[in-house]
Amino acid sequence: MNEVNGNKVLYIGADVHDREIQLAIFEPGGMLLQEKRIPTKDLQSYVDSLSAKEKHLALESLGFIYPLYDKLKQIPGCEVAVANPKRIRQTSDSKQKHDRADARLLGNLLRINYLKRSHMPALCGYYGGSKRPLALFE
Repeated sequence: MNEVNGNKVLYIGADVHDREIQLAIFEPGGMLLQEKRIPTKDLQSYVDSLSAKEKHLALESLGFIYPLYDKLKQIPGCEVAVANPKRIRQTSDSKQKHDRADARLLGNLLRINYLKRSHMPALCGYYGGSKRPLALFE
């Protein structure tokens, strides 16, 4: 059994792009278990294939996040956190800006409960083929 699937809880940072995603997978104590690059279309099946009882996944908010978010939320035992990209840059003192560093940062911030999250509205309307509100009124 590989190291990733031997854990009961995983923290996953995902730097998402149109075609590919860079992943950084951590155990609760902070040990980096795996870094992997996969096609964006394979993210749901890859995360679902991990045998951990709890999977905590962090990704940055971007233009096509809603369909991806909806698919990931369907995975049993998977909590999905969408990070506010502007607030992540404020949090990090790192000068490194590349996919591996971003994935590590997202995973670690989620793991230590310091991830600045974006609000993801409840399903209730249509947006780009995914059910999302067109406008929020208070």
